[in-house]
Amino acid sequence: MDKFQRDDGQNQGNRDDQGKNESASPSPVTVNEQSWALGIHLSALAGLWMPGINVLAPLALWLYKRESSAYLNRQGLEAVNAQLSYTLYMVLTFPLWPILIGIVIFGALIVLNVVVVIMKAIAANNGGLFTYPFVIRFLKK
Repeated sequence: MDKFQRDDGQNQGNRDDQGKNESASPSPVTVNEQSWALGIHLSALAGLWMPGINVLAPLALWLYKRESSAYLNRQGLEAVNAQLSYTLYMVLTFPLWPILIGIVIFGALIVLNVVVVIMKAIAANNGGLFTYPFVIRFLKK
């Protein structure tokens, strides 16, 4: 038996002197998973036309696909947490609208949301990981 193989036949990878697993990597992400992750993230952009859909669309897709893949579960959690956070931030700007700074902050949050959704969608479509900035973790793994 190879020194890097367990009795049950699973490969442990190369280990250094401290016992850390150097080559441990998650299972490769399939094209189907990448496509679903792309859809989960881009579905948030529907909120530009109808408020609230930015949360409901990723939530619905995540709930539908979360059991099928750990990758999609993580991507869905990221998308839903981000949209919940950005929606909360936008609502908190409403009291500041009479002094106009609220409108500026609200607009900046919309631009930030669109930019990071697109960046995350591209990363997810490539099988990579990218975390949204300024996110409150409402939902945990």
